[in-house]
Order: sequence, then C-alpha cells, then structure tokens
Amino acid sequence: MSPKADMNLNVRHYIDSAKIGRTQWVTFVLCFWLTMLEGFDTSLMGFIAPQMKRDGLIGASEMSAALTIGLLGLFVGAIGGGIMADRLGRKKAVLLSIVWFGLGCCATSMIETGRQLLCWRFITGLGIGAAMPGIAGLVSEWAAVKSRASFLTSVFCGFLLGGAVAGLLTGAAMAAIGWRGMLIIGGVLPVLAAVIFWLLAADSPVHMVVLRRSPARIGATLRRAFPHDDFEGKEFTSPEKPVNKGRLSMLFSHEHRAATLAIWCTQFLAFFVFYQLSSWLPGYIASTGIVPDVAAHIASHFHTGALIGAIVCVALTRRVAPSKVAACGYALAAVVMIMIASATSVDAFSSLIYLAGAFVGGPIICMNALSAIVYPTALRGTGSGAAHAASRMGSIIGVAAVAIPLKAGFAFPQIIGSLSIPLFGISLALFVLTGLITRRLRTVASA
Repeated sequence: MSPKADMNLNVRHYIDSAKIGRTQWVTFVLCFWLTMLEGFDTSLMGFIAPQMKRDGLIGASEMSAALTIGLLGLFVGAIGGGIMADRLGRKKAVLLSIVWFGLGCCATSMIETGRQLLCWRFITGLGIGAAMPGIAGLVSEWAAVKSRASFLTSVFCGFLLGGAVAGLLTGAAMAAIGWRGMLIIGGVLPVLAAVIFWLLAADSPVHMVVLRRSPARIGATLRRAFPHDDFEGKEFTSPEKPVNKGRLSMLFSHEHRAATLAIWCTQFLAFFVFYQLSSWLPGYIASTGIVPDVAAHIASHFHTGALIGAIVCVALTRRVAPSKVAACGYALAAVVMIMIASATSVDAFSSLIYLAGAFVGGPIICMNALSAIVYPTALRGTGSGAAHAASRMGSIIGVAAVAIPLKAGFAFPQIIGSLSIPLFGISLALFVLTGLITRRLRTVASA
C-alpha cells in the first residue's frame, strides 16, 4: 500500500466499522429529545385550542384554521429546512430550527387576537418542519449502515411520545397554569435543548466531507467521537461524489426519480390516512350510537396503538428493512379498515381501533426513515425535507377530505372502508421502493 493510500480515510466506511462511541450516543439521545419536543409542540395546539375557545380568544372557525395553518407551516418549513441542512450543515440547520420554533411558541403565549394566533402558529410551524430533515441526516450519517434504520426509527418514536406527553401534561397542569403557561413550557424547553445540543452534539463528518470542509475540521469532529484514534494529517474521502450543495431538481434526476416519486406518494398517503383517522374517529364512533364520552375514550386507543406499533417497528427494523416492515403493516391496516367498517359492538371497536393505530401509526416512523436511507449524503437533507413536506400536505388534505364524501351522502363506514384502497397502494409502492433501496446500498457498498 502506498503512503498516500495510508493517509486517505473513507469516513463512511470508518464509521461503519467502528464501535459506537459516547459522542454518537449523546448525539442520538439529543436528537430523540429534540424530536420529542417537536411532537410536543405540534400536538399542543390541539389540546389547548378548546380552552382558547372557552376564553373567547378564538371561534370555532379560527380553532380549525389554527390547526390547519400549523400543518401548512410544517409543510413549507420541511422543504426549506431540508435545503438548509444540505447547504449549511446538519447541526447548524437543526440549531436554527429548534430556536426558531421555541421562540415562536413563546411568542404565541402572548397573543391577544385570533389573527395573531394564526400568524404565530404558521411561524412556529416553519421551525418545527425545518428541524426534522437535519435531525434525520445527523442520525443517519453518525450511525453505521447496518444499524441506521434502527436508530432512525428509534429517534422518530420521540415525535409520537412528545404528542402523548403533551396530552398528559395538559390534563395535569393546564388548570393551574393555563394555556399561556403550556405554550411557555413548549417554547422554553426547545431553547434550553438547543443550548445543550450546541454544546454536546457533533456535526456529521460524512456530510462535511461531501461539502469539502477542511481536513482539520473533519478530523477534530471525528476525534470527539473516537478520541483514541489518530486523524492527524489524514485526507478524508467519501464513497459519494462531493458537491457544493443539494438542489431540489436533483431529486428528479434519472438516478433518483423513481425513488422520489415512490417516497412522496407513500408519505402523502400514509399521513393522509393517519390524520383522517385521528381527526374523525371520535365522530365516526359516536355516529354508530355509542355515547360521546365512550366514543372519545375508544378513539384515544388509536394513539396508544400507534405508540405500541412504533415500538414494535423499531424492534423489527433491527432485522428487517424498514420499507418491508411498513409495507406489511399497511397491508394489515387495509384489512383492519374493512373490519372497522363492518363492526357494531363497543368491544369490537375498542380492539380494532388499537389495531388500526398499530398498523397505521406504527409504520409512520419507518416512513420517516426511508428518505434518510435512500438518498446520498449530498441530497439527504433536501430529500428528507421534500418527503416530510409531502407527508404534511397529506395530513392537511386528509383532515379536510372527509367533508367531501359526507356532503355527497356517503356514510362513515363507507369512508373508513374506502381507506383500505390507499393503504394497499402504500404497501405495493413500498415493496417497489425496497428494491430501489437495495440497489442503492449495493452501489454505495461497492464504491
């Protein structure tokens, strides 16, 4: 081997072969924490909006608009955040996004009118949406390829956990501190987390190579994670071609077009179904004659089932590709939708709603991981951001779409049963995407 070859270090291969160090674990835990805070702030408005309405701050139409415009902010933020993560670097993009939505949440606590609420919910949503692509890139690039899916799905569980914590904390504390106090908590925690993240988390050395950062800077980052190894004088390389920045148009190049379309379609449909169910299940169950309080309790099983399903999906991705796990989950979800449409008893509803949550909500964490796996380093932020934007658009349309068939005279059982069609479509598209991901990983491994 030549002296020059001895001085070259392929950063991607080095991380894949090295034992996970303390800095990597700290970065993963902090990313989980940030994702949990995103889930907390995203869900918080749904829990405090009824109190805002009772206080006379907003009306029914403004309450609905506040929930929708927050999702619209997430949609726009995801696209911008993905591009920012590819151009500025993962850590810097995440920091800016977390501080942005933390301060936005604090500002929302001081509103006096419904119009101000809509403005600040959109601004806060921009930050929440922008953070996720950078987090996905950071986790993906610090994890070894063989364990990447498990780490990504584990971190994205934080989003579901954050939503659950928002509900529990609202029930326990809002009577004492009010909705303004809840928003202050939702704003201060991200800002504090951003400071800790800035001090302790490490930026992605894989992405730094692609951005042509200086060897001294890359070596210093690697030394934080692997202090016992010597990186002095090394020239750092990557199996992927260095570029200055990722562009949205590159997602539709010949190499990535098929994967991009598959990811966008599956993300859109997955969140379309998830948000349609989570928003309309209480009304659907109540329409069958079940008492409203009991209907709301049964509908809450959907979110519990989603969290349980997510934990199961994390365990499965240790041995099975996340695209396969999600494909099987959505195929089973399609069957469950047909069963719910024909169920009539309380016991049947209760059990089936748990299953619906597990098979519709659980695989969502796998979906969030796919774009971070299939795209190369230079496009990972942009690709993840665009995929998250597609999912947010699905959630917006999913919430609103039920009104159309209801006005046309379709009953809830028919609407629920019809969701089996997009769920089967997601399953088929994911099996196709599995082949594309396999070819992508083989190409990188042979480089």
